[in-house]
Amino acid sequence: MHDVALHLFLALLVVFLPLGGAWCLLYWMERPAPRPDSGRDHE
Repeated sequence: MHDVALHLFLALLVVFLPLGGAWCLLYWMERPAPRPDSGRDHE
C-alpha cells in the first residue's frame, strides 16, 4: 500500500511540477513591465 501512495505522489509531482512552472512563467510574462526607475535599481 505504501508503494502505491509513493507512486501516486510521484505521478502528481510529475504532472503538477511542469504545470506550476508554466503557470509561473505565464504569470511573470503577463505582469505589467516594471517602472524604468525600479529597473535601474537592479542594474
